[in-house]
Amino acid sequence: VEYADKKISTHITQIMPKVDEDTQRVVALSSVDEKVDNLFINTYVEATLYFGTKLQYPAVKKSALSFFNNEWVVFVPNEEENEKEELAYVPQVVEIVAQDDTYVGIKGLKTGAVYVSAESYYVKSALLKSSLGDGD
Repeated sequence: VEYADKKISTHITQIMPKVDEDTQRVVALSSVDEKVDNLFINTYVEATLYFGTKLQYPAVKKSALSFFNNEWVVFVPNEEENEKEELAYVPQVVEIVAQDDTYVGIKGLKTGAVYVSAESYYVKSALLKSSLGDGD
């Protein structure tokens, strides 16, 4: 940000969702890390924005997430071939990086991967039952 002929380093804390239809501008709220004399709230200043590399993460439905063994997981098809009977799905540990009302951006799952998108608690329940054994 440049203010009173001085360059000030700041970081954007929030971008307001409304776009001015006439000017095509958005309001970005910024935090100043250093003390600046005569800088007031709601002051309009000229700024240059620098963007880092673009990061992309797959998004899954929130209903796909399950908390299992103290980690967030989604259930994916079990691709291991075993002679004994195995569950159709296994937990895949993921890290939540972003979210909205419906979807969650995650690390730990490839884009386009097949996963259980709804009622994952049924899969979790079956997995927990199988870990207890069949009571023999």
